[in-house]
Amino acid sequence: MNDKFVITIGREYGSGGGEIGRQLSKYFDIPCYDKELLTIVAKESGYCKEYFEKFDEKPLKVLSYFGYDANTSTLPINHQLFLKQFNLIQKLASEKSCIFVGRAADYALRDYDNVVNIFIHADFEFRRKRAIEEHGILSQKSASIVKKID
Repeated sequence: MNDKFVITIGREYGSGGGEIGRQLSKYFDIPCYDKELLTIVAKESGYCKEYFEKFDEKPLKVLSYFGYDANTSTLPINHQLFLKQFNLIQKLASEKSCIFVGRAADYALRDYDNVVNIFIHADFEFRRKRAIEEHGILSQKSASIVKKID
């Protein structure tokens, strides 16, 4: 029997999905990965983390690159980043119990048997206020930023 398990948490911006992931991580005493994946991918690829951060969670116009090797230097950097994270998620999930927040982890692990997928959502006004309080977003820009990030 496989006693390893993985939780993926998809979320709307400001809904508290990252916080829930960290709380579950403490409860189960397993690692929780979110932006930490950028650090790992950057270290493995030789790029600085800041370089990847500017492409992080930007929408990709074409998702037909899944058949390509993530090391293919002919792909745009944002596609390389996505594929490297995708491969790292699969590697980590096959090694140990863990939690992934965002990063399309639910899709990356769609064929795995030991995965529980959760989606956290909240009322828009709650998310807007939380963005102001938790993320330091300016009140007058909060509505547009929440919509943009979503």
